[in-house]
Amino acid sequence: MGVVRCAVGPPPGSATGVIHSGNAVKDLDQFLQLPRALCDAEGIPEKGQKATAANVFKNIYSDAFLLQVPKAPVSSKTTVIIDGMFIINTSPLASHQTFGDYGDFLFNRWIIKYYNQYTANEVHLLFDDPNRNGVSPKDIERTRRNTVVQEPVVRTCISSDTPLLSNWRNFIAVRHQKRLLVNFLSEYFLSLSLTYFSTNQCCFVTAGGFDDDRKDRAISILKGQVVDYDLASGNHEEADTRVWLHASVTTADQVIIYSPDTDVFFIGLPLVSDLNKTVYVQLRDSPYNNSFLSMDKLVKCITLNDSLLQGIDSVLICMQLLFIYSGCDFVSYFRGCGKKTFFDVFRKHASFIVGNGSFSDVHGHNGLYSFYRLICSVYFSKHRAAFQPYSTPKSLFDSISEGDLHEKHISFISAIREKLWERVVTEVEMMPNHEALKLHWMRCCWVFDYWSQSTSNTHALSDLSKCGWQITDNRLEIVWDTVLNFQKVEKTVEWYTKGCGCKTGCKTNRCKCRKAQNENCDGFCGPGCKCVNCFNVPDSGDQVLDMSIDLDDVISDDTEEFEDPVEVEQPELDGLVEQLDQTDDYWLFSTEEI
Repeated sequence: MGVVRCAVGPPPGSATGVIHSGNAVKDLDQFLQLPRALCDAEGIPEKGQKATAANVFKNIYSDAFLLQVPKAPVSSKTTVIIDGMFIINTSPLASHQTFGDYGDFLFNRWIIKYYNQYTANEVHLLFDDPNRNGVSPKDIERTRRNTVVQEPVVRTCISSDTPLLSNWRNFIAVRHQKRLLVNFLSEYFLSLSLTYFSTNQCCFVTAGGFDDDRKDRAISILKGQVVDYDLASGNHEEADTRVWLHASVTTADQVIIYSPDTDVFFIGLPLVSDLNKTVYVQLRDSPYNNSFLSMDKLVKCITLNDSLLQGIDSVLICMQLLFIYSGCDFVSYFRGCGKKTFFDVFRKHASFIVGNGSFSDVHGHNGLYSFYRLICSVYFSKHRAAFQPYSTPKSLFDSISEGDLHEKHISFISAIREKLWERVVTEVEMMPNHEALKLHWMRCCWVFDYWSQSTSNTHALSDLSKCGWQITDNRLEIVWDTVLNFQKVEKTVEWYTKGCGCKTGCKTNRCKCRKAQNENCDGFCGPGCKCVNCFNVPDSGDQVLDMSIDLDDVISDDTEEFEDPVEVEQPELDGLVEQLDQTDDYWLFSTEEI
């Protein structure tokens, strides 16, 4: 899934050979090939719980979360917008025999229910259109969600008379069949609306579910007529963004969006102030638990009532970026650093992280530096005891005086990583290096640009290959790190794992390490060698570096590649054991160790 573009290296000053040898990496505190905080060993992006962000907001901005929508004035108009990708997760009832039965059930359960509940003037049903604009970063997440094997397609077309399948979950797990279902429901709901809404003033609108010449068109039923809803036509790939296009063009005063997806209200957070409408997002719909988020109240809570965020420029954009940076469906999460950690750290150190308003500068160096400060602050807070006497990430940053602004941020990252190396058990807990972080930031900026166009009819997207991904054979792959870092780690791993088993000091080219010397290899023995009394070390002169080893390691498995071994006189083991047996410390040893 991911392209291995990774950097590894030893901890600073961890081995004398690293300091002396020009081929060992000194500036990367990694040994594994991938930034494991961002992905697993196979290059699959780290996955977290994005719904946690809604819980964080509910705890901080509780006034914005409601159990029901306040009754609107009689003179107002209401539009209900439904994310259709959620309603098809409703399994058919036992009484349903055909897709027509199932379609009737969904139409009554969602369209008619919302129309009656809110006396809606418009009801919009929107669907995803995957890969509408070619390969997408969402493809990686879609592949991860394929929890069952993509079985052969059992339906090539669906009509109202088509019998339902017994295993609904397996049916919709096959993406081609899910798309056929979306096509069917779009057409079927239009036909049902022609009858149901023929004599009233409600307008039914659907989009995203057509694959013919109506692919980018929003089709509506108004007073018994099929007409284009031109203002909402567009090339959107996901219902997540399309709901905000429809919310922006409707003439209603009140908009209710049904979508349990956390992405939806974060997409709309910087947009809702310009809509001049009262907007609610319904996060949950059940007989026992309804949850609504008032977008207008949320904006007020963040911009006016949160004392920790006062004076922060473009704070709504900052909150959206924070959600993206910490992980979403398009980019990886940070292992061990959830949404709550990111939001808590940002609110506590907002002034330091944002700086002079550069956090929202997604196309400049200042935005990158703000992102660096965010990630460093998260890891600083997570391992605060390691950075004494510095009490805040800002105090550590201010202590770095050398270099320009760029070099100062690189040194800041290096200082964090160096301290983490002394504490972490595995590299999963290590903060990625600055190149890997920059590539993550570039991917996040692409997502921000994509979401910022949600109220536009047409999306103009940046080239993915210039934003931290690469496309090979029409397949999107993640570039985790730079080629240069990948080459560094290869040399370092080679340096640490190379080794000879010479017994005569490695003074001739019979030593494979010395023999390998060229412009790309220093030819010195390394920590992987098992040689005895080695002279083949940097600046050795006549000094012997004692690399003595256990007797069991003296005989090499590859002696044909090294110098001819000399006979090594074995100690008198029987006498030694007998002597040890007579001491109080014999329990420290075993005959195998001897």
